[in-house]
Amino acid sequence: MSKKKEDPPKIHLPKEQSVQFSRTNTDMVSYEDLLIAQYLEELRKTKGEMRKKKDVPRSPYAQRVSSATEYKYSKRRPMSATYPARPPSGNKPKIDAKFIADPNLWDPATPRERMTITTATTTATRQQIKNRPASAPAKNKGLNSRPMSATSNLSWFYGRSTRPWSGRSFGSAFSGRKIKSQYKKQPLIIRVVAYKNGSRESFAKIAAPTMKIFLECCTDRLGLPFAARRVFFEGGDEIFDAEDIPIDGEVFVSCGENYKDPLASVKRNILISEGAKWTLSGLLLPDEGRVRTRKAKMSKRMKKLIENNRVRIVVYKNGIATEPIECVADQNNMEDFLCACTAKLNLTSYAKILYDWEGNVISDLNDAPILDDCFQPGSTPIRGPLWVSIGEAFNAIAAYSYIRTMRSVVISRMDDAGKYKGELQCALDGNKEKITMTVILSMKKEEIEAHIEKAEAEIENLNETKQDLQAKLENIQQLQQREKNEGSNFTMGHIKEFKFDHRLVGRKGLRLKVYENGIVEGGMDFYFNLSGAMKGIEGGHDAKQKILQRLLDDLSSNRLLANPVRPKILPVASNIYDQYGNDIKDVFTLEYDQEIWVSFGEPFINPFTWMLQIQFDEAECYDMGDKTLCIRKQLMTDSLHDYTDYNMQNEWDVHIGFPPTYPAKSNEYEKARAVDLAGSSEVDSRSHYLQSKKKEDFALYPELVVNHKLKKGQKDFWPMETQSWIISKKGNIYAKCCPQLCLTVSDTRVDIPWSGKNSPLNGFVVTVQKKMSANTYQQWRFNPNGTLTCMAYENLLLTYLQHKFGDEEGYMAPDGVKPGQRIYLVLADPLQKKEKLYQRFALKQERFENLGQWKYSDATNPEFNKLAYSWPCRRDGSLNE
Repeated sequence: MSKKKEDPPKIHLPKEQSVQFSRTNTDMVSYEDLLIAQYLEELRKTKGEMRKKKDVPRSPYAQRVSSATEYKYSKRRPMSATYPARPPSGNKPKIDAKFIADPNLWDPATPRERMTITTATTTATRQQIKNRPASAPAKNKGLNSRPMSATSNLSWFYGRSTRPWSGRSFGSAFSGRKIKSQYKKQPLIIRVVAYKNGSRESFAKIAAPTMKIFLECCTDRLGLPFAARRVFFEGGDEIFDAEDIPIDGEVFVSCGENYKDPLASVKRNILISEGAKWTLSGLLLPDEGRVRTRKAKMSKRMKKLIENNRVRIVVYKNGIATEPIECVADQNNMEDFLCACTAKLNLTSYAKILYDWEGNVISDLNDAPILDDCFQPGSTPIRGPLWVSIGEAFNAIAAYSYIRTMRSVVISRMDDAGKYKGELQCALDGNKEKITMTVILSMKKEEIEAHIEKAEAEIENLNETKQDLQAKLENIQQLQQREKNEGSNFTMGHIKEFKFDHRLVGRKGLRLKVYENGIVEGGMDFYFNLSGAMKGIEGGHDAKQKILQRLLDDLSSNRLLANPVRPKILPVASNIYDQYGNDIKDVFTLEYDQEIWVSFGEPFINPFTWMLQIQFDEAECYDMGDKTLCIRKQLMTDSLHDYTDYNMQNEWDVHIGFPPTYPAKSNEYEKARAVDLAGSSEVDSRSHYLQSKKKEDFALYPELVVNHKLKKGQKDFWPMETQSWIISKKGNIYAKCCPQLCLTVSDTRVDIPWSGKNSPLNGFVVTVQKKMSANTYQQWRFNPNGTLTCMAYENLLLTYLQHKFGDEEGYMAPDGVKPGQRIYLVLADPLQKKEKLYQRFALKQERFENLGQWKYSDATNPEFNKLAYSWPCRRDGSLNE
């Protein structure tokens, strides 16, 4: 179709006629008046025609109501669907627009529904538009009929239908900008993979709406030590705005430091490996791959600490010379420093006292010693070391050990420096065959001389430090020895000690030394709470038995006793014994620090080797008028300072009977006290005594006892070597500590109860007396069967009475003996069957010169060789030289 046919008909108006008509300007009727008149005519239709009922079937689901309540709906249209200025309806004929415009154009044959306007150029036929309400206007099909929501904002300028004002934005009618789609108005979300600065190992996927929340998430998710502050791309470019971060990108988060390349070490290693070269002097690295020293840059915090006059101090816990702690402290604030030491050393109480390594109390940190230059690790000087105490005395052993360790380090460094200087001197002299360090071979002469000067200065400095440490060792050695002697009492002297019966302590518990039955080594400390054991059973008739059972239960549950050295079938403690084999039935008879042996059902196994021993006690004489009363009492070590252990023969005289030159005490008060002690401590005045040559009023009473074997160098008894005896060829057996006393059979005959016999055992008491030559009561003969016979009574044998020194409970006193005397050996008739073992003896050689002589013994008992015992008699009865 041609363009002319497509175009709609147009009405051509005269050029001199304006577009708008006005009755003020002309008498002609305008097109606007015609259109308005036509619309008004359309609205004046009859009511029946406006309300045409539509034939729509009724819905079967509609609710049926009765005719009485049926609502009458109005068939009239609402006011919103009618023209607001509608005139009243009538049968007024429609005004013909052609007649109004030009009366000559009226044609009665033309229907009123159609109107034809003929001009010189175009004929337009238009269908009369039915009258519609303002809320439902008819569409204009002749023009470009686009919906109002789809028209352009400038369509009003081009004569097209316009966009409604509700769909326009402010200024869009003049700017011409299109409204942005809703999906483009979504908020910005930062969604990236964040790494720690300088590493690609620690990362996290993080999403956040803002940069502030993003940094907080990075601090938490990446576990940064400080708050995240800066974000970088992988190349090192810093990100300042969240819009610059790409979605699902990779960023590096730092705490304020500059960007660190995570692959820097790999790149440097590749560069070194590619550019390294081997030469005769060693491996030559490229300049780009060498690690250059950088100038240390202190942080603001460290500068602030230095400005506050703070120092570095090395501290130790009192009594420990290892695991040092370094504290940065203000020299003028001692309290803060003590608080820091308490926290860092994990002290059980607040730190109170500071000691230097010589034991001096440090009350001002400015007086703290400074380490020598050879021990300074860096440019910042370090003070110390100091030992921190919670109130106890200075522990000199730890400081002594520390100084010795430091001295050994200095000596080792001096040796290394001397060796280095020697090789430098050899290089300077040209003796290259003695050089072991390849670095020296590549040095020039000037460098060698400079290094020799440095080595000499270092050796001199180390020598001064060594002398200083040696002086400190000498100063502290006496204090360290004193601490060794006093033990824990040295450091705990500041703590007040309460007695066990003090009201603040309450009932004292028990600390026992527990051994396995038959074993004397490997004892363990065991604590038993008596107050807790007595709860609920006080006042009962079987209270002692229940408390004992609780003690046995605690011993059974102990993990060390549950796996003994000699495993038992059922490791449940059933009995406890003391060192003498007495079965303990009452817990309250136990003493603090007492030794006990635990049995798991078997009888007591003696763990000791019992030895013959000489015991000394102090003796006093009282003049009672009609008789002389001799009393023995415990010998106090305070009164023996002027006497030696090895020179008793020159310091003491042995007397038969009480020394006559001893000044007897006659004070009434002293005599009354002696009478009270006579019932348990009186001894025979006809016995043999020792009197001091320095003091006439100081006498000793010797007694022959049987005690367990003491360790060599035992200081609990005076004098030492009280269990050592010397046997002469004549048959005399005398004490090594006091050669004036000899083993003798006395003239006292006693009857002693014997467990294996119906009648008591009769015999002569064996004791120690003053040595006399050719005395048959002091001469002994060794028999081949392990028995001893006195020359005065050849048919009697030396017999052990089963008594033990210190066992007052198991001792049975015979008749005819003073109450203060103890009898352990007698000379009696030979015993029968199992009782023979109490008449068998052996010798244990203790001198280093004759330790191996047990191999030459001709004893029939195989236990002699097993225990390295000796016997000076052959099988034929002759003496073994």
